Amino acid sequence: MLVAAGCDGYLGVWDLRKKGLFALSDNLEEEIHSISLQKNGKKVIASSSEGIINLFSWGDFGDCNDRIPGHPGSIDWMVKYDEDIVITGCEDGILRAVSILPNKVISILGDPLDAEDEVFGITKISLSHDRMLVASVTLDDAVKLIDISNLK
Repeated sequence: MLVAAGCDGYLGVWDLRKKGLFALSDNLEEEIHSISLQKNGKKVIASSSEGIINLFSWGDFGDCNDRIPGHPGSIDWMVKYDEDIVITGCEDGILRAVSILPNKVISILGDPLDAEDEVFGITKISLSHDRMLVASVTLDDAVKLIDISNLK
């Protein structure tokens, strides 16, 4: 199975063996920017242009089962930290650690407001192999490394 999402507001699940669409969500009426498989494959989460993380249960892709608010703007990128935590990058330039079930923002990992420079949205996030550092790239091509060794 291949899970895909896009700016049309739909989450699609494709069966690659049958070469066809397996499931299509209801229209979320917002752009979906990033997806992650969580909870040992039982949850699919999708970030949106409205600052919401939508949760879908595997096999039940019609409508989202839950929503996690807490971002002031578009969540442009997510990366899975572990089965319970995802790290998000928002258009406000801030990285956040978000817990999945229980659903809440648990930590702000990087705050660009500490700097005197202009704030740019995050376009990419990557974890180091040992999950001790997270790297983020912003629209002005700046790369930041943040120590997340105390996340857990």
